[in-house]
Amino acid sequence: MHETSLIEYTLNAVEKRASLMGIERVAEIGLVVGRLAAVPHLMETAFNVMKYGRPMFTETKLVIDYRDLSFCCRNCQEEFTTDSYIEARCPACGGTHLKRTGGDELLIDYFIPEDTV
Repeated sequence: MHETSLIEYTLNAVEKRASLMGIERVAEIGLVVGRLAAVPHLMETAFNVMKYGRPMFTETKLVIDYRDLSFCCRNCQEEFTTDSYIEARCPACGGTHLKRTGGDELLIDYFIPEDTV
């Protein structure tokens, strides 16, 4: 389950940055996660398990902005989103010659100190 290593990296990165800023506790962490990058419920489960034993994150809430797959049709240039990679088809022309333009995002969008919530 690579979601565990993704969450571990996230917690380490936020902890390092928050400590440099003098923040003792984090109320919320926001991630942007594409459908190809991770399994949603596994990210949440890994977060809920891994935050314990880390005082900075005891009460931290994880907010994930899940992004669907996005494509551009190479035939007609139509841009569209879908939740299925296997069944991806251009809604305008039915074409399957597609360029993936999103859905693999994985980034820490923000974190909020406990004092400001």
